[in-house]
Amino acid sequence: MSSSPPRTASYALIAASIVAASAGQALMKAGLGGIDGAGSAILVLASAAGRPVVWAGLIAYALSSALWLVVLSRVELSVAYPLGSLSYVIVVLVSLVLGEVVSPLRWLGVALIMFGVWAIGSVKARERS
Repeated sequence: MSSSPPRTASYALIAASIVAASAGQALMKAGLGGIDGAGSAILVLASAAGRPVVWAGLIAYALSSALWLVVLSRVELSVAYPLGSLSYVIVVLVSLVLGEVVSPLRWLGVALIMFGVWAIGSVKARERS
């Protein structure tokens, strides 16, 4: 693997992977609306299998994984993986659109994730200087 810093194209791939993963999660959650999650796992999966929105979510998630493979071939894991955690931040924001309530403690978690990504990014930038 190259130890050179990630190029703009690599960051674009990381962003695309994050967006696809977040969209996949949102689509799968939206597609599961009305399914009784208290039932058996097999019944939940059988119900989900007939929902096109769930399939769209799975396809988006598969696209995210394919993009991530390309990212990992170009970018150091210690740089790529923390950036990938930004998908958690996006999913929390999307959950608001889905009508979920986000507690103050979860917002604190989002802030900690963002701080962690910033900290790792700034350390890597200083190491390259």
